[in-house]
Amino acid sequence: MEKRVKILVFSDYFSPAYKAGGPIRSLFNLIISTNDKVEYAVISRNIDIDRTLLDSKDCQKIDVFIKNIFYTEGFINFFNTLRKITTKYDFDHFYVNSVFSLQFTFLPVLFLRLFYQKTHLIFATRGELSVNALGTSKNLKAFLKRLYIFILCRLLSKSHTTFQASSDFEKLDILRNFPQFKVKISSDFPDLTLPFIEKKLNDSGVFRVIWAARISPIKNLHLLLEYLREVDFEFRIDVFGVAEDKNYWDKCYEISQNTNLVDRVKFFGPQSYQELVSKLCEYDLFISMSGSENFGHSIVEALFSGIPVLIGFNTPWQELSTYQAGFNVNPMNKEEFLDAFRASFNIFSNTELRYAWRKGARQYIINHQLFTNLHKDFYELMDRYN
Repeated sequence: MEKRVKILVFSDYFSPAYKAGGPIRSLFNLIISTNDKVEYAVISRNIDIDRTLLDSKDCQKIDVFIKNIFYTEGFINFFNTLRKITTKYDFDHFYVNSVFSLQFTFLPVLFLRLFYQKTHLIFATRGELSVNALGTSKNLKAFLKRLYIFILCRLLSKSHTTFQASSDFEKLDILRNFPQFKVKISSDFPDLTLPFIEKKLNDSGVFRVIWAARISPIKNLHLLLEYLREVDFEFRIDVFGVAEDKNYWDKCYEISQNTNLVDRVKFFGPQSYQELVSKLCEYDLFISMSGSENFGHSIVEALFSGIPVLIGFNTPWQELSTYQAGFNVNPMNKEEFLDAFRASFNIFSNTELRYAWRKGARQYIINHQLFTNLHKDFYELMDRYN
C-alpha cells in the first residue's frame, strides 16, 4: 500500500466552527477530498470566531473523518500541542490556512524557520491579500498589515514555500505581496454532493433573495440595502451571517429600518453549513456585493443548488449571463446593480425562464474548468521542486 503523505495543518478555526465562513469550508472539503492519499493532523482553536466554545460532541463527530485534530486553548496549550505532535510525527509538509494570524500563521512560520528549515510549507492565503482586503487608505490597520507582510516575507524560505492560489486573481495578489515566491493555482474544493432540488415554483409573486456572508464593511451589505431602497417591485431578502463588526451591523440595521425596506429585510444571524444549504433551494437569487472573492463558497453552493447569482466581476465566476447562471456587475455602480436586479426579477416572473436559469446555474458550476483537475492541482502543490 502506498505510504500517505503527512501534513500538519494550522487554522484559526476548524469544523465544527462555522461562523468564520469560507476558510473553514475550504479546509474541511480539502481534507475530506484528499485524505485517501494524505494523512492530516490539524491544530486549531477550541472556539468559533465569536469566541463561543465548540461543543465537545460536535468535535467528536469530526474525529470520525479526521483522526488527529487538536482543539487548543491559548498560546501555552498551542505550543505544548505543537511540540508533542512534531516530536511524535515526521511531517512532510506544514500547511497554514490564512495570512493574518499571529498564533496560527506567524508562529508556525517562525517555528519552521528555527527548527524545521527543510520542511516544505504550503501557504493558503484565502483571499486576504486582495486590494480590498488589505485596504488602500493610510490608516493604522493597513500599515500594520503591510508591516506584517514585510516581516513574514523575510522569515519565509523561497525554496521551501509554495503559495496556494485558488484562481488567477489570487495568484496576482500573492505575487504583488510576495514577489519571487512560488505560486501554484489549486482551486478550493467545493461540496460536490449538493443536490439540485426540483421544487415547485412558488406563485406568491414575492421575489425571494438571499445574502450569506460575514457582516463586515468589506462585504458591502450597506450598499446593497441602500440600493434596494429604490426598488419598486415586491421582494424579500434574508440576511445570514455573523455580525463581525458591531458598529457596521448597527449601520446596516438602521438602513434596513427605512420605510421602503422595513418589511422586506430580515436578519437571521449565522447559520451552520448544513442549515444554510438546506435553505438555498427556497430562494430565487443569491447576492454577493464583495469587491472581490478569491473563491466564494456561498456563491458556489448557490450555483450548485441551482440558484442564479448576482455578484461582482473580481471572482473566478465570469460570464454568468452567457450561461444563464446570473449576472456580474460592479458593486459600486448603483444603476448597473439595479438593472441586473430588475432583470433577475423578470426571470423570476417567467416560469419557463426561471426553470432554465436554475438549470443554467447548476450546469455552469458543474462544468467550470476550475474543477476539472482539483486533485491533480492539489497534489502538485506538494512537489516543492516544480
